[in-house]
Amino acid sequence: MNEKNARSGNARSWRLGLIGCGRFGGFCLERLRGWERIRAVAATDVIASSAGKVAREFGIEASAGVEELLARPDVDVVLISTPPDTHYSTTLQALQAGKHVICEKPLALTVEHADEMIEAARSAGRLLVVNHMLRYSPLLEMVRRIIESRALGEPLHFLFENYAEDERLPADHWFWDRRRSGGIFVEHAVHFFDLYRWWLGPGNVLAAHVEARPGTGQVDRAWCGVLHEGGVLGQQYHAFDQPVRLDRADHRIVFERGDLAALGWIPMELRVNGIVDREQQDRLADICRDCRIEVVERYEGQRQRCRGRGHQYRVTARTALTLRLAEDKASVYGDMIRSLFDDQLSALEDPNHVPRLQVQGAREALAMAVDATRMAGAG
Repeated sequence: MNEKNARSGNARSWRLGLIGCGRFGGFCLERLRGWERIRAVAATDVIASSAGKVAREFGIEASAGVEELLARPDVDVVLISTPPDTHYSTTLQALQAGKHVICEKPLALTVEHADEMIEAARSAGRLLVVNHMLRYSPLLEMVRRIIESRALGEPLHFLFENYAEDERLPADHWFWDRRRSGGIFVEHAVHFFDLYRWWLGPGNVLAAHVEARPGTGQVDRAWCGVLHEGGVLGQQYHAFDQPVRLDRADHRIVFERGDLAALGWIPMELRVNGIVDREQQDRLADICRDCRIEVVERYEGQRQRCRGRGHQYRVTARTALTLRLAEDKASVYGDMIRSLFDDQLSALEDPNHVPRLQVQGAREALAMAVDATRMAGAG
């Protein structure tokens, strides 16, 4: 969490209204509970009993609908945690009511709607941001710093594999209905289009393909090839076909002189391997201060010389760094949510604070997801 901003003299307590009382909305309220930075005051849902249950659990009021919640003068910020097809209209309502908006991904189902939403926020002078919370992962921030340091040379290729569970997604769930979810690229992969843009700069989808579950219209597997700034080629694979206990995801990036892996949808482990000189090894150690560092092999004399991509290198060691977070995954996830809120609220309080996550980035990630969906011919 950005403690400097949370403790600044400009910090205030903000009041939150939740729109959408499903599993994720409840998780957010639980992780924000007891935090002086923001306090939940009301919740609403199209299913009144869900809003009532959340209201009782968190000691807040249940509003009869979106309009009633948005009319409350004690709501400063709304968290929209509803299916994707509602984000456009609900966000516009909230902005028109003078509320700041933190919206679950994706920003919208179309780029045109996203642009309207961004313009509405600008005109109203209100915050609009999408919950791309992966930018607030401590491990993924380390990955970004390793890439920027060029301690392993230029990044060349990445592979992201996401084997997600469908055990809690029955056939009639809105996720499977592309008219409501936008499909896997828009509803889910948009997180990773945003993440890799943060790591590697702008990107373009080169090709995409999807597969449906035999005998159904449920698209449960999606693949795309991507080209990022500087000629970095990559692939993303997303599948929703696993039991909950096998849900897993891996990031792998290959550099000129090494590679790294960040393991987990909420990343809990980082592994870095490479051949480096002393200065590069020190740079990695400074970035990954909590990592276990092992010198696998030292190089002397002529063995310090190597060649790759037409360049001569002088290296002194093969080094491996490993970091496993000690906290449980839910706690790490909750800290990421808090960090996102703190960062965005700090920007509202201090015009000189530039938040890590801005809505234009969510718009660009959505554009990539829409391109992938179009190329795949999904639907």
